[in-house]
Amino acid sequence: MELEILMKERHTVRKYSDELVSSYLKGRIREKLNQLCINHRIKAFLEEDSISDTLGFIARLRSSNVKNVILFKGDHYNVGYVAAEIMILIQSLGLNSWFIGSSINRNILEEDIVAIVVFGYGQTNGEAHRSKKVRQVSDYQPNRFPDWYFKGITASLLAPTALNRQPYYFNYNNGHVQLQVKESEYAEIEAGILSWYFENASAHKLTYKTSESI
Repeated sequence: MELEILMKERHTVRKYSDELVSSYLKGRIREKLNQLCINHRIKAFLEEDSISDTLGFIARLRSSNVKNVILFKGDHYNVGYVAAEIMILIQSLGLNSWFIGSSINRNILEEDIVAIVVFGYGQTNGEAHRSKKVRQVSDYQPNRFPDWYFKGITASLLAPTALNRQPYYFNYNNGHVQLQVKESEYAEIEAGILSWYFENASAHKLTYKTSESI
């Protein structure tokens, strides 16, 4: 399936069915996860069965039948970058996912767990989140900037961010793109997720920084 379609079809899903994810599909996820962790120098662990306690209180209230999670440790930017790719892989396998960067149960998990990806067969396929416009998150102007820049920004609007606030802005300068993300506890993770979406949709690299205001 084309990447653009997978990006559009991936939505946050918090409630899951009783259908079990096969060992084959979990093996596909583990294989890719191990490869990405080596390449990006982070750690990730796929946990199964009775792991809903890893979620924070608010996440538990909003969820149902959570049976499979991936726990991430390491550099926040790289965690975001890897999590973005894993969620697209999960989507391509006919599963649903949920990225959690804030509601984590610190009474159960170690302090260095920085993010969680839940996955499984959703009770629904989720819904598209409310999104800003391209002009609200970038300096893009038609006929002034290349098509690939627009394509990358459009893809970024499909990416999950904390509370779906989309606190970022793209700047274009002579073929170079800089992503600015508003400073927060999750800024580096968000920068990683957004970078993956932009770079894979546009086939162009970017740089990023965090800022107090954007």
